[in-house]
Amino acid sequence: MQAELRTEAATLIHKQINPAYKRYAAWFADTYMSACRKEAGLSSLPGGRAAYDQLLRYYTSLDTDADTVHALGLSEVERIQAEMREIIEEVAFDGDFAAFLEFLRSDEQFYKTNEQDYLNHVAWVAKSIDGKLPGYFSRLPSNPYGIKPIPAQTAPRTATAYYQPGASDGTRAGQYFVNTYDLSSRPFTKW
Repeated sequence: MQAELRTEAATLIHKQINPAYKRYAAWFADTYMSACRKEAGLSSLPGGRAAYDQLLRYYTSLDTDADTVHALGLSEVERIQAEMREIIEEVAFDGDFAAFLEFLRSDEQFYKTNEQDYLNHVAWVAKSIDGKLPGYFSRLPSNPYGIKPIPAQTAPRTATAYYQPGASDGTRAGQYFVNTYDLSSRPFTKW
């Protein structure tokens, strides 16, 4: 019985599934890809650059353009890397920048071994950040938030953390969900 099923499956794969995949691959290459735009992104469309800049202003409330934001991002990367290099010197780290990054990813001092310690550290970081937000934003949401572990049944297939907004009428607090699955793969330097 098992041999018959294997033979039947092999025939089905050979006569129906493989030809269907070949037809799909040919259609994808010849019809679909040839109809696609050659350049990706909104900026490659007529008026796209202006539309992108308008969306940037809408979502950030800044009167700026994409080139300025990109330049700011590059300068921030440089600034942060310079600060990290100062720290490397300050702590007398024996190694280059890449080795320091690997140290941050791998040294046991950057890991917690149990869920409650991990959640406590996340809460401490979150509250530390809360105290600094008024220096960066003139208006802050008044709705509180809590910190919870991501449910165990979904944690293995979920990101390191995510936020679920609270109710706009204030009847339900927001929640910052933190993944406590496999803590040995989650150094604090990842978030």
